[in-house]
Amino acid sequence: MFGIPLFAALLLLALFGRDGRAASTTTPFGCDAPGRRVCYFSVQFAFGGVRSFSLRQGERTTQSEVTPGVDRYQMSLDLPNFGDVNRCRTLSVQGHPCRAKLVDPGYND
Repeated sequence: MFGIPLFAALLLLALFGRDGRAASTTTPFGCDAPGRRVCYFSVQFAFGGVRSFSLRQGERTTQSEVTPGVDRYQMSLDLPNFGDVNRCRTLSVQGHPCRAKLVDPGYND
């Protein structure tokens, strides 16, 4: 009775989830900074919202619900960037490295 349309709907739900974002597993992040530094990460989700977290030198973590190749992140050293591109630029000018990148499925630092 339902056949192929039901199967297609279930397949799309499995691939993209309820909010329309591509489903993801966990995405690895790490702080590879030398010395006793702290990496401040802010993940900007393509469909809105920001998640911020920090790691000390040598620490690793995984983040769920992050979509590699779609979501972006900023990483700054020693001072938080608050997910603000302008603050990231200001931090860089002040000598605190800050960069924005597309989330990689393999490893993000």
